[in-house]
Amino acid sequence: MSRFRNSKFIMICALLLALALCFTACSGDGGSTSNTQQPPSNNTPTPTPTPPAGPTTIKIGVGAGPCTGIAEQSVANAAEVNIKLEVVTFDTYDKVLAAVESGTVDFGLFPTAAYLEYYNSTNGTKLVTIGNGHNETMGVYSEKINSLDRLANGASIAIPNDPAEGARALALLENAGLIKLSGAKASVDDISENPKNIIFRLVPSNLLPLSLDKVDAAVIGYSFAYAADLSNGFNYEPTSSEVNSNTVVFVAKEAREKDANLLKTLTEIKQINVMLFVRSTYPDRVAPMRNP
Repeated sequence: MSRFRNSKFIMICALLLALALCFTACSGDGGSTSNTQQPPSNNTPTPTPTPPAGPTTIKIGVGAGPCTGIAEQSVANAAEVNIKLEVVTFDTYDKVLAAVESGTVDFGLFPTAAYLEYYNSTNGTKLVTIGNGHNETMGVYSEKINSLDRLANGASIAIPNDPAEGARALALLENAGLIKLSGAKASVDDISENPKNIIFRLVPSNLLPLSLDKVDAAVIGYSFAYAADLSNGFNYEPTSSEVNSNTVVFVAKEAREKDANLLKTLTEIKQINVMLFVRSTYPDRVAPMRNP
């Protein structure tokens, strides 16, 4: 009997030991069923913030004179909308348009609408107007006279050699009563009346100021006259804010006609502070247009 009791006691002790070991294992880290969450580790890496995007660079090709002034005045405006506006200056209409076509610049401001039409037709390009800029007056300049009435018989007058600006110069002289033309988009071949037998010299627009010592007078666009610091002009075209074929336009490649960054830049160029700059810097000779 004693032997049986000892065996029973041993069995009970073994059972209690097994239960104790089971409880210890279940309460350990490996098999814990507790819902208590462990605190986050102090070694968790902090996400690196994404740096702000840098400005978008937009290059604008312009002519000397008002176009350069307008573009430079717009640089600060463009910076406020994260556009870095770089101004590249050229001395002729065709160089601005060639730079736009080649992608050297993103868009341009210099040629008139009429010249753009002429350039596309002769070069097979498809450059388009993305906005109207301003009107500049063309006028007569001379180192010898201060009125067309003082021109002698057989006097010489220099005019732009391209058809677009040449026709504009002839129209100015017709409006002054010096000649009569047989067509609206006229050339010297369309002069029907020339009572003073004026001799016309065809000269590149940017070289017209340099021709003044060789002719009696020259018809010069305002940008070229301003760049040459000419102030002896007369018989100017009337200043107009109406859009017409002589309006200086913003030009881009056809594929970028709806380019968001170009249109954003254009909006900044047309801000009121730029318009006020134009009116105060080029009074009576440049008429800005705020609307596209």
